[in-house]
Amino acid sequence: LIDLEGATEIAPGYLLLSNERAPPEGRLDLTNLIELPDDDDRKHPNEIQREIARHRELLSRREDCDFAS
Repeated sequence: LIDLEGATEIAPGYLLLSNERAPPEGRLDLTNLIELPDDDDRKHPNEIQREIARHRELLSRREDCDFAS
């Protein structure tokens, strides 16, 4: 969005805009982030997570069928 209060019209439909604001001074604090272990499912992309969940569901159904028989 453009703040039109500080703009000066230099021709019909053309505005002279003020300078861009400076970037924020503070940097992000990333010290609270931890590296996930390699066997953690959250480390995998979504497609692989869905495939892992699908296989777990299939194994669960197979165990249920074996238990029922």
